[in-house]
Amino acid sequence: MNTKYVGPWLIWSNEHNSWWAPNSHGYVSHIEHAGRYDFVEAIEICRGANQHLTHPKRNSPKPQEAMLLAPEAYANFDAMQKVEGEE
Repeated sequence: MNTKYVGPWLIWSNEHNSWWAPNSHGYVSHIEHAGRYDFVEAIEICRGANQHLTHPKRNSPKPQEAMLLAPEAYANFDAMQKVEGEE
């Protein structure tokens, strides 16, 4: 099982000190209202927002955006492991 694609994923904005809202429409304070993104979409959002990390003239080690596994994904992961164990 390739676990890196298990999701959904949340995006935390260090810049706005909030979660990304659904469909990339703003920011929300509470995790239960945060948008859920698939792995590829979350990577693309964070890569675009964190381009400054590789820019030679910028010196900020802190990413503006970070992707985290949504709490419900852990339940999905546990269920997947049980199914694989039964095969």
